Amino acid sequence: MTKRSRKQERLLRWKIVLDTSVLVAALGWGGAALDVLNLWKTGHIQLVVNDDIAEEYLEVLERWVQRTSLAYWRLWFSHPAKVTRVHSFARRFEATRDVTDNKFVDAAVAGEARYVITRDKDLLSLGEFRGIQFVEPKRFLAAFRSAGGS
Repeated sequence: MTKRSRKQERLLRWKIVLDTSVLVAALGWGGAALDVLNLWKTGHIQLVVNDDIAEEYLEVLERWVQRTSLAYWRLWFSHPAKVTRVHSFARRFEATRDVTDNKFVDAAVAGEARYVITRDKDLLSLGEFRGIQFVEPKRFLAAFRSAGGS
């Protein structure tokens, strides 16, 4: 068996887009949403973001965490080993009823994500779009674990 480089390991991780509703749920209530966040923080999954999503995460976090923790989160969302940053301005999809949710679709397509993990009904109503699954945290965790994920 050959050893894989860190870059190869990162490329093998499932790429996901995390809707802000899941981030809020993880910080506020824990549960499956927190389990998903921990999978990302421990390097088991790769987060895909675009500038609009990263900005929204930080705006929401300003309401949930202390100012000193905000710098910590900013680093997490820009860490190249944990985050795939995409520029989805070239392709804008109008897939959802709520146009403010389209940024998650744009990032998922541009970053070739497998999943958009969300609690948002408009995103969940998509079910699947261009091979990307739109699922709640519990359903993602079940799929991840059944595929042999930690």
